[in-house]
Amino acid sequence: MKLCIFCITYNHGPFIAQALDGFLAQKTNFDFQVVVADDCSTDNTAEVLRLYAEKNPGRLTVILNETNKGQQLNFSNTYDACISQYIAFCEGDDYWTDPYKLQKQADFLDANPDYVLVYHNVEVKFEGNSCEAYLYCKSTQSGISETSDLLKNGNIIPSCSSVFRKECISEVPEWVKTLGMSDWPFNFLLSRQGKLRYLNEVMGVYRLHSGGNWSANNSVKNNQMVIEAYRAFLKNIHLTPEEKNICKSRMSFIRNRIYADLLLQKRKKEAGAFLIKRVTEDPLYIFNIRFLKNIKHYLTTK
Repeated sequence: MKLCIFCITYNHGPFIAQALDGFLAQKTNFDFQVVVADDCSTDNTAEVLRLYAEKNPGRLTVILNETNKGQQLNFSNTYDACISQYIAFCEGDDYWTDPYKLQKQADFLDANPDYVLVYHNVEVKFEGNSCEAYLYCKSTQSGISETSDLLKNGNIIPSCSSVFRKECISEVPEWVKTLGMSDWPFNFLLSRQGKLRYLNEVMGVYRLHSGGNWSANNSVKNNQMVIEAYRAFLKNIHLTPEEKNICKSRMSFIRNRIYADLLLQKRKKEAGAFLIKRVTEDPLYIFNIRFLKNIKHYLTTK
């Protein structure tokens, strides 16, 4: 099989049909398979998936977990079920808007063997249009990215936009399964094996809603997950001295952001506990916090 569309879903009843329609609308000169796994949703997600599977036999493979396995295990199990040259990823609450998306990305990888992943821009939309939509990738986004870009700037790749070579990661490493996120560590591992290409086209929508894996969390929890990912990189990947320094610098900055965020949210007890823990780990940290005058800096700077 040339390509598998890899989709995990949980309680995406209001959204999953739009995701599936975007998959099935793809126009390609090659065969592709849709593999979607529902993690024992409590809404009507499974019902929608069964209906689509009946209407699209042989094109849509549906995995219905009988118990909730959690995002990471559902991710790894579904990834294992995708047997193809290329993998396209999209969660069940996001969707694609360009019917030629897969063809464009597969053509690029076919013609450029030194690249391991190709991605594009997406529109970020808020539930109920509660906030103005915006583009995920900035106008300054480089056309070519490497490991250092992912370390310095975090996950610059929209999760619903990537197509990559399956051979580069045959199975999900155990340490990735322990993290609170999958896409950024996954993209990081891919970047160790080749270049990443950005196509400056908007070909999908990343949806922010109260039930989303990332958007449902508060900023403190999300930043804590980012720190966990940096720790995992340092522990499990052979990094260059420069890359290690980038990780440590970013971790320090994000810790300051967490502390500032706790103060702004008036979560004084948590802020105090956080500060005590940091000073216990590193007594010199108190000198960093003492001069934390511009809290807004840590909340608005990446």
